[in-house]
Amino acid sequence: MVRAKIGKMDLGEVQANQTTLINTVKKLVEGAVDHWGIEVTRAEILAVNLDAATRAAMMKQLNAHFVHR
Repeated sequence: MVRAKIGKMDLGEVQANQTTLINTVKKLVEGAVDHWGIEVTRAEILAVNLDAATRAAMMKQLNAHFVHR
């Protein structure tokens, strides 16, 4: 689910929405482990591994942004 959301964002949105993405991950994990009595106190996104096409599109967008400045 997080990968699907990130794939729809541009690079700036990913960076700007990092807290929201982490909260989404935390809620998903909480929902998955709640019935076991596990409490989730923290979540982190250490790395985002995107497919080559998404990475290329983000880099193209980033380069276009800097060229037009």
